[in-house]
Amino acid sequence: MDYVKTTIMSQKKHAGLRAQNALKNIIPSDRLKTDPLYTYAYSGDASYFRLIPALVVIVDNEDEVRAVMNTAKDEGLSVTFRAAGTSLSGQAITDGVLCVLGDGWRNISILDDGERVALGPAIIVSEANASLKPYDRKIGPDPASQNTCKIGGVVSNNSSGMCCGVSQNTYHTMDRLRLILTDGTLLDSGDMASREAFRIARPDILDGLKSLS
Repeated sequence: MDYVKTTIMSQKKHAGLRAQNALKNIIPSDRLKTDPLYTYAYSGDASYFRLIPALVVIVDNEDEVRAVMNTAKDEGLSVTFRAAGTSLSGQAITDGVLCVLGDGWRNISILDDGERVALGPAIIVSEANASLKPYDRKIGPDPASQNTCKIGGVVSNNSSGMCCGVSQNTYHTMDRLRLILTDGTLLDSGDMASREAFRIARPDILDGLKSLS
């Protein structure tokens, strides 16, 4: 059994090196990490689980995300996204490719005199609330880790919190979402043209969601 485990780990390590090489013309080398010490540093989150990633990639934009997902698919590696890594259940670790959100996702735009706010997934919850404080407002979810956790993880987990209850959780206060599917398809839920293009390109997903509902 130990031999089998060692062989699988070795295969993933080599796949990580190949992925790193394939991505080096798209993503700067200082944001592509296979060094054992660096990957071990990213092998844990706030849970008690540990998985050592085959490759750590710090991504800064949508094109880089697409490139990572395509390369990982070619190498048979899973992709896990990591914002702040505050998960208590191991959601921010992987033995495949770990995509860490870089500073390119740290964007805040106040809209409608504080009625709404557009947030990049790398923004910390407390930073979002600080930007809204002059308007005497805050975002809905208030997780206990709000001084550390980031919007990407909050949205992925449909976070609530100690005070917001269900009515003010992520799902009930989110107005617009821009996302990329594993096949590279982009959907901006607040853009009519994007929604129509998605309806034409991926009717299978829409039909599946209807069946689930």
